[in-house]
Amino acid sequence: MYQATLKHVNVTAKVAEFVANTDWEALPPPAVDRAPLLMLDSLGVSLGAVCSPAGALVLRMEGGDAFGSLPATGSHDGVTAIGLKQRTSVATAAWINGTLAHAPDMDDTAAGTVAHPSAMLVPGLMAVGERQHSSGRAVLGAYIVGLEVFYRVALATHAQMRGWHRTSVYGALATAAAAARLLDCSAQQIAVAMGIAGSFASGLQANFGTMTKALQVGHASRSGVMAAMLAKEGASANPDVLGDASGFGHAFYADEFDTSKLVERLGDPYSIVSPGIGLKIHPCCGLTHTPADLVLELVQQHNIAPDSVQEIVVTAEPLLATVLVYPRPQTGDQGKYSLEYVVAAALFDRQIVPETFTDAGVMRPRLQAFLERVRLKPRPDADWPADVRPPLAHPAEVEVRLVSGERLVASAPCARGYPRRPLTSHEVEEKFRRLAGQQLSVDQAGQIIEHVRRFAQLRDVADVMRLTAAAR
Repeated sequence: MYQATLKHVNVTAKVAEFVANTDWEALPPPAVDRAPLLMLDSLGVSLGAVCSPAGALVLRMEGGDAFGSLPATGSHDGVTAIGLKQRTSVATAAWINGTLAHAPDMDDTAAGTVAHPSAMLVPGLMAVGERQHSSGRAVLGAYIVGLEVFYRVALATHAQMRGWHRTSVYGALATAAAAARLLDCSAQQIAVAMGIAGSFASGLQANFGTMTKALQVGHASRSGVMAAMLAKEGASANPDVLGDASGFGHAFYADEFDTSKLVERLGDPYSIVSPGIGLKIHPCCGLTHTPADLVLELVQQHNIAPDSVQEIVVTAEPLLATVLVYPRPQTGDQGKYSLEYVVAAALFDRQIVPETFTDAGVMRPRLQAFLERVRLKPRPDADWPADVRPPLAHPAEVEVRLVSGERLVASAPCARGYPRRPLTSHEVEEKFRRLAGQQLSVDQAGQIIEHVRRFAQLRDVADVMRLTAAAR
């Protein structure tokens, strides 16, 4: 049952002290160098999602369309919600921008967690930072330690699912801690913020393949911000929500929650440095990315036509069968969580782009008929080489069996963009330009990139967020 491995130690207080007391000078240079690029990536994904179904929905819900023609609801803190020209409240901005940051399924992944931290941390911190007129250095420091909290909670849960959406559950706690630091809360107040967020945390795996998956992430960002603001104003909560025998670990992961993982060698190394944060290049579930890369590689090398293929066998970790639950998808959202569809689309279209995941694209008759030719062959995690063993990496092997009898095989330790095969700074900036270009002018996108390049020197992060206001 519940593993309270550190008896009589308030582990939440230990985490909160780390968040509150880690000085900027103590942060390793590789973490400080990497963080702005990850934040740029998250902002780009949010900008690219403004006209997505989930993005358009949350913008309408807040009283404005994608062009900000109606006033936003709620109190006004002068904060930017991407896609609305009007300023809005901190909580609303965190919810909208957090939903947008996850809607296209192109947000980053913390290696070893199978979860996506920046989609909550960046929207939440930028909303608080804009209202507070925080410096770039203050936001970066909060972001880096927030990533560490996210990673440590994931380690304590052994990255289990148990039906929960890991991203939103971990993210509410991490965003609360990071936002509370940015609000200059004491260690005791940060522990309270995490206690409040533990009650706010939610999100179900059953909603994968629907708009609600992105809404869960927006809710987590808003929940973390609200928890931090409540703690700052004097709200109370259990001071050890992570270590209490009836707290977070018991409620969410009763069979396996190891409190020692929360504090052992905390920040040594920082998770942003090792095992690292992976970036996505395909707009779909990250577990499909290595197979997609391999199929695209084989198609390019051998000029494979769909009619020449008898079967495609994907050998990968067993987790794929748990997460990719739509072998015969009927909608674009379901297609993002279908190994069969992503592999078939890579073969038919020779690319994976946002337009791949429209309802019409998924329901193409020839492609639907081909889905039965794609087969997953699970290989136990322990059977992969130690240096690429899941969940620290997501290795895969693809075998394309042709009608002629020829067999084409390719393998990779992970998808391109993940820590073992990282994108260059130029590639990340080009991804941002491509996504932001759906909402901003070329000049605005370039200005944001320039601001982020010198993020640690910014006096006010509002200078960045206000450039994201709708231009079209």
